[in-house]
Amino acid sequence: ELAAIVSENPLVEKAADHSRLLVAFTQDTKALVGLGAIGSLVVSPEQFVVDKNAAYLNCVTGILESKAGEALLGKAGKSATTRNWATVVKLHALASESDA
Repeated sequence: ELAAIVSENPLVEKAADHSRLLVAFTQDTKALVGLGAIGSLVVSPEQFVVDKNAAYLNCVTGILESKAGEALLGKAGKSATTRNWATVVKLHALASESDA
């Protein structure tokens, strides 16, 4: 699943700073779909996508300045585990090593 989340990230090419690109994982599809409500808080140039395996939020101007980022890391995102892209890539590398 982590490999799919990494390979299917639709925002990675657009994210200049991987520490500001958040990825939210959930254990069930309902919780993931529920994160879609955060989309109403996204302000340009931020970008938000809910995919089949994860939700991705690019907080271009910074996570602390983003209402969507605050929601994803706070109460609205309580059903999810959220990490920045740099951490997700490191976790994927570690998981890939252990699979070899």
